[in-house]
Parts: sequence; structure tokens; C-alpha cells
Amino acid sequence: MALAKSLAVLSLTIPLLCACGGSNDSPANPSPPAYTLLGTLDAYGDGSIAPVTASGPTLVAAMGNGLSIIDVSDPRQPSVLGRIDQYGTDPNSPDTFVQVAVSGNTLAAAVVPGCSGFCSFDPDGGEIRIHDISDPTNPARIATLSEGASDLLIDGRYLYALRHQFSFGSAFSAGRLDVIDLTDPTNPTPVGQVAVSVAARLQKSGDRVYIAGSDVDGSGRFLDVVDVSDPSAPVVLATSGSPSTASARGSLAIVSGMAYFADPVRAVYVTDVGAAAMPLGSGTAVTGVSADCIAATATDLLVCAGGNELALMRLAGNDLSFVRSIPASGQPDLVRVFDKLGVFATSPVFGTDGLGNPVLTTPARLALFVTD
Repeated sequence: MALAKSLAVLSLTIPLLCACGGSNDSPANPSPPAYTLLGTLDAYGDGSIAPVTASGPTLVAAMGNGLSIIDVSDPRQPSVLGRIDQYGTDPNSPDTFVQVAVSGNTLAAAVVPGCSGFCSFDPDGGEIRIHDISDPTNPARIATLSEGASDLLIDGRYLYALRHQFSFGSAFSAGRLDVIDLTDPTNPTPVGQVAVSVAARLQKSGDRVYIAGSDVDGSGRFLDVVDVSDPSAPVVLATSGSPSTASARGSLAIVSGMAYFADPVRAVYVTDVGAAAMPLGSGTAVTGVSADCIAATATDLLVCAGGNELALMRLAGNDLSFVRSIPASGQPDLVRVFDKLGVFATSPVFGTDGLGNPVLTTPARLALFVTD
């Protein structure tokens, strides 16, 4: 099975997804209702689809064949425009894409070059690559930072990179948040950094960055709140603890001062972070939530709760109420929401041939849907 991950960029036209008038909302082509599934795109080969991110009309996703640029101006029929090969000088050592962030024409990717196997779990052994995607048919790498990252986020002119150190004896240790100025994306400039207790999942709301993670066995959950109002001097406002075996798994969403964290072992945990970080509370448990599979709108939470469907939950502070299931063609292992566009990915499915060897029967699949 191919272990390498790669990136695909999907160019979206968001107005096609909203009830905002115009030719695409004519009676012959009405705007679809919320959580209506639109187009799908299959991964290349037998790998999974991750990571995924978006900004405005650009969606970025690891699809199994390098950095592909795909036009979905009609989101029901996405089409490939261009691609960057995931292989470097060695055709037997594909690059592993750990995380990606995009803003406008600038794409940042945390990469472990020429990696296959356990090295993919050591993102700090990699690098951060900056790409110019202004011409989607000819994306170009314009800068490289020598240290990798476990998570990335671009907001305005700044790239937020979450670093951690990996060892097989103690799993993931405490980490570091770096703030990098992308005013000139050909010359990314580190301007500030701060030590944090856990390096797993990263979200930003206003002048605060939220970092959450869990122990490998799910026995503990951890949350840091960092003030980045001065990017040159980020400050940890509060922390819930210092894990010794924090995993870079799970998923985090921040909505109206509430933090929703999907523990990859147990459930969804809810914390009020309006004033400071508190230990992630029990909230409403949604059992069977898998790693990296939670996303939120202003009113709803989408989670992978097992089976070939997403669970749609209604948000109400500490409470989550089940609304309905959203069917999928396979088991979702990733879900993201970007404005009014939602994306989820399903896992590949394998069977066996006559000799008992594994055979890919259904590739991983990326599906687009509307949230409003």
C-alpha cells in the first residue's frame, strides 16, 4: 500500500453554492439545500486523502498523485488543470505531505521529503515549502523553510507553524508555535515563537491561537490558548497540562468561544474558552469519533461517528443534539468546512484476490457539499 500522501488543489466558485441569484440559480439549476452532496473526486492509487484546507476559491487536498490543480467552477464536475509531481530525484521515495495551508495565491505545505514508512511520523524532520499558485496550470515553489511542522495555518500575512519533536520512546513531546511573516512569500521571515505544552491541532479565532491534542491512548486531553495580538511576541494565556505522550491526532473546532475537540479514541469533548483554557470537559460524548474528523459551522458540528455516514449535530454551548445522518459512499475519515462549502473524504476499501493478496476495490473519495 502506498504510504505517501500528496496534494490536490481544487479551484472553487463559491457563488455557485449559495442562493444568491444569477444564472446558476435559475429554475433549471437551483441552489441545492444545505448538506446536499455535489461532485466527487477519487484519489489516485490506494492511499487516503489528507490533509485538506481551503481559502476563498482554492481548496487543497492530498489526493495521491502530487500537487494537482482541479477546477470545480461547476462543483458537480471537477476537472484537473495541472499537477506537481510528489517525487523528487528518487522515484522510489515519494514526498509525504503532513499539513497544508493556503491564502490567496500562496500555498504552504509541511513536507517530509523522500519519505516512506515511520519517517512520515516525524514532521519536524521535514521542511515547509511555499508555492505560488497564481497560475494554476503552472504552480511554482518559491521558498523553503528547513524545519517541518505538524500543523499549519495562514491568517492575513502570517503563517502559524506548530512544531514538535518526535521520538519512538516517548511519542510526541511538547511543542513550539512559530509565527512567520509572508508579506514577501519568496522570503518567509520568522518573527516570533513561543513554547507550548502540546503540538497537535491548531485553530485561530481573533487574536488567539488554540492548540489541542490528546494522549496516544486517549487517557488525557490538552488545550493551550496563545495570544498572538503581537506576532513578534506570542504569549501562552492558559494551558490545561503537559502531556508526556501527546498524539498529533484528533481534530479541533472553535465556535463562539467554545472549543470542540474530537478525541480519536473516545468522543467529542467541549470546553468554554471564552476567558481561558480549561481541561477539556466531558460535554456530550459521541462515541466512535475517528482521528481528524470533526468540523463546525456557526450552528452545526459534523463528526465521523463510524459507518458510511457523517453525524450532523446541532451546537448549543456544552450540549450537542443529533439532527440526522449524512450518507457517504464509504467510511468518512476526514471532514472540513470552509465558509459555505463542506468537504469530506472516505477511506479506500480493499478486498483480496484469488491468492489472498489485498486488492483495491474502491479508492479514497473526496466529496463536496453545501452547508447553507
